[in-house]
Amino acid sequence: MRVLFVDDEMRVLEAIERVLFELEIDWQTGYLRSAELALAELARAPYDVIVSDLRLPRLDGVGLLTRVAELYPRVVRIVLTGHSDEAAALKLVNVAHQFFAKPCPADTLHQVIVRIEALTQLLPDRKLQTLAAQIGTLPSPAHLLQQLSALNHGDDVSGAAPAMARLIKQDPGMTSKLLQVAGSAFFNSSASVADVETAVMRLGVRTLRNLTQTLGSAASPRPPATTDVEAVRARSVSIAELAASMARLPEDASAAYVAGLLCDVGQLALVTSAPERLYVTQAEAAQRGVPVHVAERATWGATHAEVGGYLLGLWGLPFQIVEAVVNHHTPERIADDRLGLPQLIWLAACIVEGEEPTPELLSRFGVEELYANHRRPSQEGEA
Repeated sequence: MRVLFVDDEMRVLEAIERVLFELEIDWQTGYLRSAELALAELARAPYDVIVSDLRLPRLDGVGLLTRVAELYPRVVRIVLTGHSDEAAALKLVNVAHQFFAKPCPADTLHQVIVRIEALTQLLPDRKLQTLAAQIGTLPSPAHLLQQLSALNHGDDVSGAAPAMARLIKQDPGMTSKLLQVAGSAFFNSSASVADVETAVMRLGVRTLRNLTQTLGSAASPRPPATTDVEAVRARSVSIAELAASMARLPEDASAAYVAGLLCDVGQLALVTSAPERLYVTQAEAAQRGVPVHVAERATWGATHAEVGGYLLGLWGLPFQIVEAVVNHHTPERIADDRLGLPQLIWLAACIVEGEEPTPELLSRFGVEELYANHRRPSQEGEA
């Protein structure tokens, strides 16, 4: 793992270097005091992560990370900034993967980068890493963006937040971005967020309006087909609603809804950055009569589940959500045999997508009755 730290304050760089030395981290690290030096270093040698202060002389953090995103899209981009820089930070919502408020403890940065290192083991294919890391925002259906825009310009501030939350919960693209920002230590010092309502309350109406306007104005260089985005959205909402209804405890239903809603963000990532990959494997799956994720695994050695989990992990979403997304087609990789969140999302996805789970897995997780009670009529006919 190669990590580049950029800050114009030498004492900050020295503090980070000292902590990492004491932790005996086996990383190759660089410490530079300007964006220009950082760009020169990146041109000289490859790096996996860049951690930059927002306020730099001449070319600031916005300019630096924007250039890094353009030139080295696989590099994970982390920004450090002060709480007075919200407007500037929002400019980086589609460029930086994670935000942290200054002063940020060096051991916190260490934990974040360790998690990023684990993500690269989850998705070792560098082309797929680049595909995910270059995504600033996921596509949303135009009709939802239009409704959000109307709420942004309305006068009912007290009623805006619940109404916006209801809309956002219908769209995996906006939900994932909201959770990324709301879980950021810059926008709130609390722990990461796993549900939309809490995220909305944390940000407040003003920041939420600014965020949704930023997302709504973000133009994709390769706009995906509207039908593709809507198909993923509709299926994801169905999985989310079913997973929430099957949760055994009321307090688990919210996380189940979010994990179900986000389980196919990897397909949105593919639709955005590499639609040809998605279409080829979809055609192959149809020809072979197998699920799409089976064709993906055979072709790439990975699936949209790992791509989506990698992206959400880069964005700092809670581990329980990332784990459920990554394993929603492979619950057998989870060591725990109880009905946890990954198994719940897997079962809901099987039911919604018409993929019949094996009797062995149903028995292992003790969900034979749950499956029998919720499976669709077509699946009942096949049994």
